[in-house]
Formats: sequence, C-alpha cells, structure tokens
Amino acid sequence: MASYNRIILMGHLTRDPELTYIQGGTAIAKFGLAVNRKFAGKDGEKKEEVDFFDIEAWEK
Repeated sequence: MASYNRIILMGHLTRDPELTYIQGGTAIAKFGLAVNRKFAGKDGEKKEEVDFFDIEAWEK
C-alpha cells in the first residue's frame, strides 16, 4: 500500500516557483523555502537559525 507524509512549513520563498509538467500532464511546482526557527540554547540564551528547503509539490 502506498503512503505519504504530510508536513506544514511556513517561511519565505527564496526563488520564484517553477511550474513543469511530466508525461501525462501531472504538474510539479519547484521552489525554495527559508524557515526561521527560534529556540533556547544549552546556556539558556535565545537563538535563531534559518533552515533552507528545496520543495517539489506534486499535483495538489
């Protein structure tokens, strides 16, 4: 049985989305996303880091 994972990322686009189609007409949107996260370090000091993701969104 096929399965998939669903995640929700909120961030900022790092480049314009590219829309392509594969054989059969399935749409794929490709884009970069920067997500800020804030946390307390081992010393208790507040820190902020940025994670970068390359995203491929298929069909929906």
